[in-house]
This record gives sequence, C-alpha cells and structure tokens, in this order.
Amino acid sequence: VNDVLYRAHPSYRSSSEWYDYCFYKSPRMHFNRVAKLLGLFSFTDDNNNKEQNRTNGEQEEAAIQLQPGTHAVGVISIDSPTDTSALLSTTYMSTVNDKTTKKKLSIFPLDFIKGP
Repeated sequence: VNDVLYRAHPSYRSSSEWYDYCFYKSPRMHFNRVAKLLGLFSFTDDNNNKEQNRTNGEQEEAAIQLQPGTHAVGVISIDSPTDTSALLSTTYMSTVNDKTTKKKLSIFPLDFIKGP
C-alpha cells in the first residue's frame, strides 16, 4: 500500500504469527487511528452477483455491502492514539462488548490505510 509492505499471516515462515499495525482513517474520521492487520483480500463484482441467489435470512446476515477492490481485515482502535512518552503511544482496540476481551473484526478498503 503506497509502496509499504504490510504483513498479515497466522504462520509467517512456518514459525509464529506476524500481524503489522497501520494508521487508518475513513472519510468520516478527523484523526488517524490504529488497526492491527489480520489479512487482505480482493473483492470482485462477481461476488455481488451471488447476492441475488440468497434467501432473505442469508441476505440479512450479509448486510455489509463491499465495493469491488482490495480490502483489509483487522482489529481497529476505538480512539486516536495518546502519547504516553516520546517513544510510546497507547489506544484501546474494539471488542465485541464490554464484558469480553474478544476482538471485534472490521473490514475496510486499502484507501483508508494512511501509513505504518
């Protein structure tokens, strides 16, 4: 993305996981936020054609409408980073609910990625 290599692999070089972090910003946001990249995928128009063959229940489950292109899957922060020292910033990552540490996954286009 913009000549920067991002890695997102559950078993990088057959040893351990490697997930890079990036800054991202959607058009509705005023500040960059942090995302942990879990994977990248391409979405084509052919996927939208399959929508016509789904039942009503299946269509409700697939409520998200993606535009064709390459997208990232990740865990996003719920707030902009806060500097705690000259070398360290902190933020809170989105979770499913307040009672769990299970991370909430998000899908966003690569255009939202602003840098490492």
